[in-house]
Amino acid sequence: MRDALNSTGRPIFFSLCGWNAWYAPPDPAVGYGGGKTLGNSWRIGPDDTSWPGVLTNIDINAALAPYAGPGGWNDPCLLLAETWDGKLRMTPTQTRTQFSMWAIMASPLLISANIRNMCAENLATYKNKEVIDVNQDDLGKQGTRLVGGPLKGKSGGNAPAVTAPCAAGSKAQQWAFGTGELGEFLINSDAKVALNSDDCKKDLIAFKFGKITKSSKTCCGNGPANNLRFKLTPAGQLQMEPCDLLVGYCVAASAATGALALAKCDATAKAQKWTMEGGALKNAGNSQCLSAAAAPAPGAAKTNVWARELSTKAYATVFVNADDTSQTVSCDATCFKAMFPAHNGALAVRDLWTHTSNGTHMPAETYSVTVEPSAAIMVTFTPQ
Repeated sequence: MRDALNSTGRPIFFSLCGWNAWYAPPDPAVGYGGGKTLGNSWRIGPDDTSWPGVLTNIDINAALAPYAGPGGWNDPCLLLAETWDGKLRMTPTQTRTQFSMWAIMASPLLISANIRNMCAENLATYKNKEVIDVNQDDLGKQGTRLVGGPLKGKSGGNAPAVTAPCAAGSKAQQWAFGTGELGEFLINSDAKVALNSDDCKKDLIAFKFGKITKSSKTCCGNGPANNLRFKLTPAGQLQMEPCDLLVGYCVAASAATGALALAKCDATAKAQKWTMEGGALKNAGNSQCLSAAAAPAPGAAKTNVWARELSTKAYATVFVNADDTSQTVSCDATCFKAMFPAHNGALAVRDLWTHTSNGTHMPAETYSVTVEPSAAIMVTFTPQ
C-alpha cells in the first residue's frame, strides 16, 4: 500500500493501524527500518475508548519517542470527547488532560466526537491555539517522561526502585551481581528482587523474580532479559545492557525524591555515579543507597512530568495527575537538567491553559504545582 500511494505522485498521509509498539523501532533481524519507512503514523497500542485506555497508551508511548519525528509519528489513538449522541466518554477534565498529553507527545490530533453536540468546555479544549502550536512545533520532537512511572499503575505488584538514606546493616540495601543464569542481574537476595527496567521503559522497579533466567525472553528483543542486566562501569555508572528501546542508558537517582529512572549515560552526571561498599550501592548525587523498597500501597499516587523541546529553545512541560486525589507534582533540579543541560539562568514560565505568565523560575530549584484528580497543568519554560 505504501508503494502504491507513493506511485501516485500525490502528497498523501498514510496512517497505519497496527495496535502494537513494535511498529515504531527498526528490526534489523528482519530488514525492517521502523515505522518511518512504512507510513506517516502508526498506532502503538489498543483503542483508547475510555480514561484507562488513554493512560495505557500514554505509558506505551513513553518508550517510543526516539522513533518519532517529521514525516512519521507514534499514534496513541483518538482524542475522546462525546459520543455521536452527546454522551461523555470521559470528563471534560480528562479530555483536556488527554489533549495536553497528545500535544506533548507530538501525536496526531484526531477527534473522535460529533462536534455539533460537543460541550463548551471540550470545544474550548480543542480550540486552544497555544496547545495546538506545541503539537505542531516545527522541531518535531516527541516529548519524554522525566518524572514518574506508569500512569495506569500496572507494575505487577513490583515496587518502584528507589534510593533511601544509607543505613549500616540494612538488608534492604544489600546488593550483589548474580552468577550463572543470573549473571549481571543486580540482586537483593533478602527481598528476592532484581533491578529491572519496567517493560523496557525508563521506569525502574525492584522486580520479584522467580522462574525468570538470563535466557528468558522479555521485551528486549535484541538480548534475552537485557532489561534486567546491568554492569557497574569503571566510571561508576550502572549501565543497562543494550535493549531495543533503550541503548546507552544508565541508572540515575533524583536528588529530591530518591526515585530511580534510566537516563542517557552521561559520565559527568553525579546522579549516575555509584560506588559499591560492603554490598551497598551509594549514589553520588543524593548520597543515598539503592534500597529494595516495599511494594506500593493500593491507590498510590500516579503522577508524571513530561517535557518536549520546541523550536523556540523553550520546553513545553506537562504536570499530570492520574490519581483520584489532588497531588503535588514537582520537577526538581535533575528534571530541569534533562531539559536545559547548559542553561542555568532564569526561565520564563507561561501557563498554556490559563494563558498567563507565571513569572520566572531558576532551574536549580524545584518547581511544584498542585494538580487536581485526572488533570494536567501545561506550561512552557523559556530561557531568558
